[in-house]
Order: sequence, then structure tokens, then C-alpha cells
Amino acid sequence: MENRDLIFIHTQENSHSIPASFCCSSKASFTNWLIGRLPGYNLIASPEMNAMQSLYFVKHGVKVTAGPVHKIMLGKYGPNKGGIIQQLNINGSAHLFINCHLDSKSPELRHSQAQKILSFASSIPIEPENILMSTKLHSSVFLNSSKQNIHCNKLVLFGDVNARLSCTELEAAQIIENAGLFVVKDKNSPLKMSNPVISEAQIYKTLRDFDELNNGLLQLKERNVIDFAPSYKLNRGQLFYQLRKPGWCDRIFFSDDVNTEKTKYYQVKVPGSDHLPVVLEGTLVV
Repeated sequence: MENRDLIFIHTQENSHSIPASFCCSSKASFTNWLIGRLPGYNLIASPEMNAMQSLYFVKHGVKVTAGPVHKIMLGKYGPNKGGIIQQLNINGSAHLFINCHLDSKSPELRHSQAQKILSFASSIPIEPENILMSTKLHSSVFLNSSKQNIHCNKLVLFGDVNARLSCTELEAAQIIENAGLFVVKDKNSPLKMSNPVISEAQIYKTLRDFDELNNGLLQLKERNVIDFAPSYKLNRGQLFYQLRKPGWCDRIFFSDDVNTEKTKYYQVKVPGSDHLPVVLEGTLVV
């Protein structure tokens, strides 16, 4: 990934919540660890809120500036649920990047929290004089706007949205066992069985039909069809699932106004957390 102009890293339970996480038990040590491994990059912003953390690395020579940070705290556990919203001005175009953590119990509450976060983000004023106008393409957008607040419609959301499958736990277990892909009965068994009955692509497609966010997160959509295993819930520090219904909790969504090309959406099998991290690579066109 070191040939990328921008590297953004978002965690939702970095600090005290998961002390055994691969991200380390300390936000500072995790940040320093990354800085040491990305010598060709500047860390231009590192907002955090309780256990949540966002890190924005920009390659030397790339013109990106960090704007203001906004935070919204939600849920009965206080600031451990909610969102961190970072404005970045990329080649003169304002984007809002959202790190969010939604409720784990109630689909209705998750939906309500997502609505609040996106409504809050959409209401954040972007002052024209604070945006670097580097291309003629955007100049007409801000014509006669010097005294008006402009709201950003380019949103990218990363986070633990805690999406679950809409089927029952028994139905999910039957689908998984019939595929021979995951083992849900024996926690000491490996993640994969040697001779699955159907292909991985088929099992992912079957499970996706039950995905709570199959049609997106409100007005936001994913840029790629998920073709990797559910990211949750694993035994902490190990690469096999617990005795419960799995889900694609860790997701990346975009508003329609964000222009991307050649995106690749995948999962990294790194033991440590009870989640597997999800990555999106691609080109942001501005």
C-alpha cells in the first residue's frame, strides 16, 4: 500500500476496549508504530473519541489539507458509539470522512444512529474561503457564495456498523455448515474445512441475501460487492468463529458524489481482535 497517495486507517475499539487487539493497547503506540512504517508520509490528522481513532496519512508532495473535526456521541455507552467526522480538502475539493461505531443490539437503533450521524455530517458548513480552489472545474460551484454556508455532499463512511444477518441463528448455521466453509460447533476447528460442498463465492452470495445492509446504509452505497467472509465474530486472537450468527460488521460506504475508480474491497486475516479488518483500495478522482 505504500505507493498510495492517501492511507486512512480507522479503528473503533482500539484502546481499553480490546487490549489484545493487533492495533496495540495504546493509541499512541499504534500511531507511532504506523509512523515508523510509513516514512514517506505525513500524518495530517489523528482525531479520536474514547476508544475510536482515525489516522490520515498523506504521501509527501501530495496536496491535501485537513479541515475541522466534528464529533457526535450516541448510545447508552456514551462516546464509544457515534462518529468522528474529518474534513479533508483534496485538490481543492472538500470531502468528509466519517469513522463510526453503531449499536450492536438493535437494527432500529443502528438505523436511527446512522441517520443522526449522516444528518449531522450533511449539516456541517464548509466555508468557501477555507477550501483550496485549485481547479476551474469547481469554481462555478462557489460562484457568488462568499457569504453563504456550503454543505459537503462528498461523504465516505468507514466503521463498525454492526450489521447482522436477517435470518435466524439456526438458518445461518445451516447455510454455513452446508457450505462446509466455517465451523460453528467446535471452536478448536480451523476457519476453513478442506472440502467445501459449494464455492466460497456461492456461500457469500447466499449469506449476502440476508445482509441487513444489502441495499446500502441509507443514502450511502458500497463500491464493490462483498466477496469475502463475514468479519465478525471471531474468538479473540484466533481465526475461527464463535458460536453465534456471523455478520459483515466492518464496512466502507460512499455517497454518490464521491468519484472512485478501480476499487478493490477485501479483508485481512489478522488475528487479535474479534473482528477482521476490511480494506478498500482504489483511485479517488477529484
